[in-house]
Amino acid sequence: MNHIGIDIAATGVRVVELEKKLDSSGFVTIKKAAIEPFGSTSPLSEGEITDPVTVAEAIRAALAKAGISRKSAVVGVSTNATARLLVIPAGARDHERETLLRSRPMSLWDLLDAKTARLSWRVVDTYRDEEGSPREVLAVAAVAAETIQVIEHTLDLAQVRPAAIDLTASALIRALVRSAPGEDVVQTIVDVGAQHTVVVTRNGAYPRDVTTVNYGGDHITDAIQRTMGFASREQAEDHKRHLALPSLDDYTPTFGSLANQGDQPLSEVERMVTQAADDMVSAIADVIDQDTSNHATEPTRGVLLVGGGARLRGIRERLAARIGRPVHLGQPWVSDRMGRQARFLEGDRRAITDLTVAVGLAMWGSVSQPSTDLQ
Repeated sequence: MNHIGIDIAATGVRVVELEKKLDSSGFVTIKKAAIEPFGSTSPLSEGEITDPVTVAEAIRAALAKAGISRKSAVVGVSTNATARLLVIPAGARDHERETLLRSRPMSLWDLLDAKTARLSWRVVDTYRDEEGSPREVLAVAAVAAETIQVIEHTLDLAQVRPAAIDLTASALIRALVRSAPGEDVVQTIVDVGAQHTVVVTRNGAYPRDVTTVNYGGDHITDAIQRTMGFASREQAEDHKRHLALPSLDDYTPTFGSLANQGDQPLSEVERMVTQAADDMVSAIADVIDQDTSNHATEPTRGVLLVGGGARLRGIRERLAARIGRPVHLGQPWVSDRMGRQARFLEGDRRAITDLTVAVGLAMWGSVSQPSTDLQ
């Protein structure tokens, strides 16, 4: 059965339906797709739905535009959500695992309520430790119960029947990565949205750490609007699309920040925008540094950078300079061949990249990559 991917982003709703199978090279074929923008005011705040009615109307409009049924949709969640790879004694039953996870002091519960959070897990490996005791590795996902309830209410208003509510982190891995069975490559995916950024470090096919950073492209747009006095955010957004950050030839990493080493002083606009970009880079890098500290023997090899904010010229170079690892722009594994109701995407890699999360959500349950159901 085909699933529909619905990505509720700060700027609009993106929907995708895929052909059932990947091609021989691992690419998916988009059968139907649509993007429905929200307009000047977003019904989300810091990634949380604040106006379910507006979001529901956009979901219905996007599905109608694409000619997609409202059945069997997989919807993403990124705020108040996290994931970890955890080791526990092997052989536990599901209710025993849940009791253990909710009672165990761990970083999952730094921001979430252990008693009420929605939990999902999968056993991804088993082994015996040095003492010969059987252990199992769990891929665990947790989301605040209230966040899931708002999504469920929104889908009910849209008259959409969800097959699952999935972590966008898992969707990113499915859309951007093709890993061989047993592969344990450690890599970080950074999805820079308008209001927030999702940082997911994967170990093979599974997220070992997921963190949401409350910096996004809007942080830079706000700096442009304040400094240049634009009357509207649309003007500031348009200016940002043509903006390039100052060259790193005049900057060097200094104690975790980027300091100006050049003779040419920055203009007020350059200074404000550069500071906003560096704040975001620093927040992302702090998450990567923390993951490296927690897994010193298996640090990330590099970063795949996606999302609208990733298009700001110079941001990739600044992140690479800050973390000291390669940073590449990510592209979903999407075939150049499009279905009749997705022809508007042909040749438009930017629009296809905007659908990365929706593509990964539509792949839910159809591949061996991680799938979560947090309903």
